[in-house]
Amino acid sequence: SALNLFGDITLAASSQQFGGFSTQNVDYIFAPYAEKTYNSKLEYYKNKKLSNELAKELAEEDTLSAIKQGIQGYEFKTSTVSNALGQIPFTSIGFGLDTSKWGRAITDAILTERSKPESTFVFPKLIFASSKDINLEPGTPNYDLFQKAVECSSRKLYPDYVSMDEGILAPAFNRHKDDPSQYLSVPMGCRSYNANAFINP
Repeated sequence: SALNLFGDITLAASSQQFGGFSTQNVDYIFAPYAEKTYNSKLEYYKNKKLSNELAKELAEEDTLSAIKQGIQGYEFKTSTVSNALGQIPFTSIGFGLDTSKWGRAITDAILTERSKPESTFVFPKLIFASSKDINLEPGTPNYDLFQKAVECSSRKLYPDYVSMDEGILAPAFNRHKDDPSQYLSVPMGCRSYNANAFINP
């Protein structure tokens, strides 16, 4: 799956550098692959001569299950498999801005997996992007996911949060506000944003 391949790419790429390895907008990145999975499953069930309603229901269940398994696999791989440098890579993933059905499903799966009592994974470091127009205020499309992120943080200390409305990221994000997928700067580690010269919006 795309998420399995993502784990392999993360391990391979992190072996070629020192320091943290970050991937931004994983909800935007993998939503199209979830859509393809859904369409493939839907066609499969329709070919079984099931009703459209039942075919859609089963296709959605299968797709959500595939997302869940993909997130589980990525967490396990990045937290247990050493790269070529002989260490577990310091990985970060950013998410929270995609308001599409499958983008939301990916964000939900990330938070659900990390919130589990038995989950002790440290990596990937989770970075939740907050914006008053997308998830920070009641009535915004992803407000429920922001609430879930806060609940996850109360249990596992992750995700961390980056504001897209204020501070160092705001100028560049505001330029791309019509298409948030075009901009989200994910910190590699805890000190990435200490210097204002870090980014040129």
